Amino acid sequence: MIRRPPRSTLSSSSAASDVYKRQVSTQSTGRDTPTMPGIFSATVASTVSRAMRASARHQPFCTIPVKEIASVLKLNVRDEATALKLDAKMKNMTELMRKHQGFTGATRYVCKGEWAYELSFVFDGGESFAAWKTSATRDEVHQLYLDALEECNIAEEDVYAGARVHDRW
Repeated sequence: MIRRPPRSTLSSSSAASDVYKRQVSTQSTGRDTPTMPGIFSATVASTVSRAMRASARHQPFCTIPVKEIASVLKLNVRDEATALKLDAKMKNMTELMRKHQGFTGATRYVCKGEWAYELSFVFDGGESFAAWKTSATRDEVHQLYLDALEECNIAEEDVYAGARVHDRW
């Protein structure tokens, strides 16, 4: 079943419209989950950029302040051995990312019941997140990411990548 955007958000740039577009593209590719190529993709960066512009214009639906931005990866691993192997690779990636000004750290969550594996790479704001996409360090990290997926026998299209407003309370 396809969810359509509510009538009040017919704008082609609305969040609800984006959900609808992802559902349509998911159906046409036959995949269960929408994906974005690579980590910290241009699509993610443009979404964050659009949210920050909307926030700057003080639109009514944008009352959440954007202080930190997390680039999120969600995937499934087969078992504990794969999770541990991926942990080692992601720790190396995180250390390399520390060279990028504005990168503040990473968080990893694992659900052992489902072997769901989630990573959040946190940046101190929109400027450092936007600068990341053209960073030479990003290219190095992205290659490590691709190598890690291959070594763990995980297809890149099986990884969800997105951006989130990140707060520490």
